[in-house]
Amino acid sequence: MKRRLVAAFLLVLCLPLLTIPLCNDQVVDHYIDKIWLHRTNTIEKLHEFEDEYKNFECDVLFVPELNDFRIGHDSPSSESLGLYLDYLGRNPERELWIDLKNLTEANCRRAESLLTAMLARTGADKEQLIVESRNWKALRLFTEQGYYTSCYLDIPRLDEMSDDERTQR
Repeated sequence: MKRRLVAAFLLVLCLPLLTIPLCNDQVVDHYIDKIWLHRTNTIEKLHEFEDEYKNFECDVLFVPELNDFRIGHDSPSSESLGLYLDYLGRNPERELWIDLKNLTEANCRRAESLLTAMLARTGADKEQLIVESRNWKALRLFTEQGYYTSCYLDIPRLDEMSDDERTQR
Protein backbone atom coordinates (compact mmCIF):
# COMPACT_ATOMS: atom_id res chain seq x y z
CA MET A 1 0.00 0.00 0.00
CA LYS A 2 2.82 2.37 0.90
CA ARG A 3 4.53 1.70 -2.47
CA ARG A 4 1.35 2.52 -4.36
CA LEU A 5 0.96 5.77 -2.45
CA VAL A 6 4.57 6.75 -3.21
CA ALA A 7 4.11 5.79 -6.90
CA ALA A 8 0.89 7.81 -7.13
CA PHE A 9 2.57 10.77 -5.44
CA LEU A 10 5.53 10.62 -7.86
CA LEU A 11 3.16 10.37 -10.81
CA VAL A 12 1.31 13.49 -9.67
CA LEU A 13 4.64 15.30 -9.29
CA CYS A 14 5.81 14.24 -12.77
CA LEU A 15 2.63 15.09 -14.70
CA PRO A 16 3.52 18.78 -15.08
CA LEU A 17 6.83 17.76 -16.66
CA LEU A 18 4.91 16.06 -19.46
CA THR A 19 3.31 19.37 -20.42
CA ILE A 20 6.62 21.21 -20.95
CA PRO A 21 6.85 20.41 -24.69
CA LEU A 22 3.25 21.57 -25.16
CA CYS A 23 3.84 24.76 -23.16
CA ASN A 24 7.05 25.46 -25.06
CA ASP A 25 5.20 25.28 -28.37
CA GLN A 26 2.54 27.66 -27.02
CA VAL A 27 5.20 30.11 -25.86
CA VAL A 28 6.96 30.01 -29.24
CA ASP A 29 3.65 30.48 -31.07
CA HIS A 30 2.61 33.36 -28.81
CA TYR A 31 5.94 35.20 -29.07
CA ILE A 32 6.88 34.15 -32.60
CA ASP A 33 7.98 37.69 -33.56
CA LYS A 34 10.25 37.98 -30.53
CA ILE A 35 12.06 34.63 -30.73
CA TRP A 36 15.13 34.39 -32.93
CA LEU A 37 16.93 31.14 -33.70
CA HIS A 38 20.52 31.92 -32.74
CA ARG A 39 23.64 31.02 -34.78
CA THR A 40 21.81 30.05 -37.93
CA ASN A 41 25.20 29.92 -39.58
CA THR A 42 24.27 27.75 -42.55
CA ILE A 43 21.42 28.18 -44.97
CA GLU A 44 20.63 24.49 -44.36
CA LYS A 45 20.01 25.22 -40.67
CA LEU A 46 17.68 28.07 -41.61
CA HIS A 47 15.68 25.77 -43.89
CA GLU A 48 15.69 23.00 -41.28
CA PHE A 49 13.98 25.27 -38.74
CA GLU A 50 11.98 27.65 -40.95
CA ASP A 51 8.70 25.92 -40.06
CA GLU A 52 9.39 26.38 -36.34
CA TYR A 53 10.88 29.89 -36.21
CA LYS A 54 10.06 33.07 -38.07
CA ASN A 55 13.27 34.98 -37.37
CA PHE A 56 16.91 34.00 -37.50
CA GLU A 57 20.29 35.30 -36.33
CA CYS A 58 23.59 34.60 -38.03
CA ASP A 59 27.20 35.63 -37.62
CA VAL A 60 28.66 37.53 -40.56
CA LEU A 61 32.12 38.69 -41.57
CA PHE A 62 32.70 41.45 -44.10
CA VAL A 63 35.32 40.26 -46.62
CA PRO A 64 36.43 43.31 -48.61
CA GLU A 65 38.74 41.29 -50.87
CA LEU A 66 35.69 39.39 -52.16
CA ASN A 67 33.33 42.38 -51.92
CA ASP A 68 30.99 40.10 -49.96
CA PHE A 69 29.68 39.20 -46.55
CA ARG A 70 30.43 35.62 -45.58
CA ILE A 71 28.72 33.62 -42.89
CA GLY A 72 30.98 32.74 -39.98
CA HIS A 73 31.65 33.43 -36.34
CA ASP A 74 35.44 33.38 -36.19
CA SER A 75 36.41 32.86 -39.82
CA PRO A 76 34.45 33.28 -43.04
CA SER A 77 32.84 30.28 -44.67
CA SER A 78 32.26 29.90 -48.38
CA GLU A 79 28.58 30.75 -47.81
CA SER A 80 27.53 34.27 -48.78
CA LEU A 81 25.02 36.37 -46.89
CA GLY A 82 23.37 36.72 -50.30
CA LEU A 83 21.68 33.33 -49.79
CA TYR A 84 19.96 34.65 -46.68
CA LEU A 85 18.97 37.89 -48.38
CA ASP A 86 17.53 35.92 -51.32
CA TYR A 87 15.46 34.02 -48.76
CA LEU A 88 14.26 37.30 -47.20
CA GLY A 89 13.37 38.65 -50.63
CA ARG A 90 11.11 35.62 -51.20
CA ASN A 91 9.74 35.75 -47.64
CA PRO A 92 8.96 39.38 -46.73
CA GLU A 93 7.40 38.35 -43.40
CA ARG A 94 10.73 36.94 -42.17
CA GLU A 95 13.55 38.81 -40.43
CA LEU A 96 17.27 38.30 -40.02
CA TRP A 97 19.55 39.56 -37.27
CA ILE A 98 23.10 39.81 -38.59
CA ASP A 99 25.95 40.04 -36.12
CA LEU A 100 28.75 41.80 -38.03
CA LYS A 101 31.76 40.39 -36.27
CA ASN A 102 34.44 42.54 -37.90
CA LEU A 103 32.75 45.89 -38.52
CA THR A 104 35.19 48.77 -38.00
CA GLU A 105 35.23 52.49 -38.61
CA ALA A 106 37.62 51.82 -41.49
CA ASN A 107 35.28 49.40 -43.32
CA CYS A 108 31.79 50.58 -42.31
CA ARG A 109 31.11 52.77 -45.37
CA ARG A 110 32.02 50.03 -47.79
CA ALA A 111 30.13 47.43 -45.75
CA GLU A 112 26.97 49.57 -45.58
CA SER A 113 27.12 50.34 -49.30
CA LEU A 114 27.52 46.66 -50.15
CA LEU A 115 24.69 45.57 -47.85
CA THR A 116 22.36 48.17 -49.35
CA ALA A 117 23.25 47.00 -52.88
CA MET A 118 22.70 43.35 -51.92
CA LEU A 119 19.27 44.19 -50.51
CA ALA A 120 18.31 45.97 -53.74
CA ARG A 121 19.50 43.01 -55.81
CA THR A 122 17.62 40.41 -53.75
CA GLY A 123 14.39 42.30 -53.13
CA ALA A 124 14.86 42.12 -49.37
CA ASP A 125 14.21 45.21 -47.29
CA LYS A 126 16.18 47.01 -44.55
CA GLU A 127 13.18 46.59 -42.30
CA GLN A 128 13.74 42.83 -42.36
CA LEU A 129 17.18 43.24 -40.80
CA ILE A 130 18.77 44.01 -37.48
CA VAL A 131 22.43 44.89 -37.91
CA GLU A 132 24.49 44.24 -34.79
CA SER A 133 28.10 44.97 -33.93
CA ARG A 134 30.26 45.59 -30.90
CA ASN A 135 31.63 48.71 -32.62
CA TRP A 136 29.07 51.42 -31.93
CA LYS A 137 31.01 54.08 -33.81
CA ALA A 138 31.02 52.03 -37.01
CA LEU A 139 27.41 50.98 -36.45
CA ARG A 140 26.31 54.62 -36.36
CA LEU A 141 26.48 54.83 -40.19
CA PHE A 142 24.03 51.93 -40.52
CA THR A 143 21.66 53.66 -38.09
CA GLU A 144 21.91 56.90 -40.06
CA GLN A 145 21.10 55.00 -43.27
CA GLY A 146 17.86 53.66 -41.82
CA TYR A 147 18.91 50.24 -40.55
CA TYR A 148 17.68 49.01 -37.19
CA THR A 149 20.86 48.45 -35.22
CA SER A 150 21.99 46.78 -32.03
CA CYS A 151 25.25 47.22 -30.19
CA TYR A 152 26.60 44.81 -27.61
CA LEU A 153 29.25 45.42 -25.03
CA ASP A 154 32.04 43.02 -24.23
CA ILE A 155 32.39 43.05 -20.48
CA PRO A 156 33.75 40.32 -18.27
CA ARG A 157 31.45 38.43 -15.98
CA LEU A 158 31.15 39.94 -12.52
CA ASP A 159 32.76 36.91 -10.91
CA GLU A 160 35.77 37.31 -13.23
CA MET A 161 36.47 40.90 -12.10
CA SER A 162 38.35 42.17 -9.10
CA ASP A 163 36.60 44.38 -6.55
CA ASP A 164 38.26 47.45 -8.10
CA GLU A 165 37.12 46.48 -11.61
CA ARG A 166 33.55 45.95 -10.41
CA THR A 167 33.60 49.36 -8.73
CA GLN A 168 34.86 51.01 -11.93
CA ARG A 169 32.23 49.32 -14.07
